[in-house]
Amino acid sequence: MEARRLSPQPRAAAFAILLRIRHPDLDPAVISRELRVPADHSFKAGEARESVAGLANRSVHAESCWLGTLHPAEWTAAAPAAEDTAGRDPRAQRVHDAIASDPGSALAMCAMHLRWHAAFLHRVTAGGGQIDLRIALDPAVISGFTLAPQYIRVLSELGIAVELEFGDR
Repeated sequence: MEARRLSPQPRAAAFAILLRIRHPDLDPAVISRELRVPADHSFKAGEARESVAGLANRSVHAESCWLGTLHPAEWTAAAPAAEDTAGRDPRAQRVHDAIASDPGSALAMCAMHLRWHAAFLHRVTAGGGQIDLRIALDPAVISGFTLAPQYIRVLSELGIAVELEFGDR
């Protein structure tokens, strides 16, 4: 009997980069529009809180919160559509592959993306907001990475705290 070929299982990402913005009253839709990143989860200050137990709940969110996943490999011109990489510039494809596989390269790209939005991010922090960049790493796949000082400086100047999370996501 011939063995059946199983369809390949999608491999979990070795890392994920998430941006979280909390603010006393900023509309999350404004954050998505300004950063050009959709929210994975958000709520606005003053909106009714959902009750976990399903009971009537009269409390409201005290602040706005926006959480979005950053996909820096998709920002490169060489981002492959499906599995089609034919006809792509090999140098651009190497850059895309490095950003997709190396957290340091991906974080560098994220720092540059966020720097383009510096005026908006400074308004967020000046208005009492907090910005966190969370890097979730799978230690079974990623043993380490380097983030160059110039990118650390960019994140610091933007007032962005960096969180590292190791383990299953």
